[in-house]
Amino acid sequence: MKHTSIHPWSARDYIESEQDAAEYLKAVAELDDPELLEAAAADVAQARKASHTRINR
Repeated sequence: MKHTSIHPWSARDYIESEQDAAEYLKAVAELDDPELLEAAAADVAQARKASHTRINR
């Protein structure tokens, strides 16, 4: 039996610009799911925090 590796995935790892963030939030908003939109906003906040940390190192 072949084993499949599963790696964690997070949108915040792919949000590299304000344009990425805006497009991500717009796409999620179109799904009309408040909980998902809240999670997406948290992803954007974490991506911004990570980006700020990388820039200031």
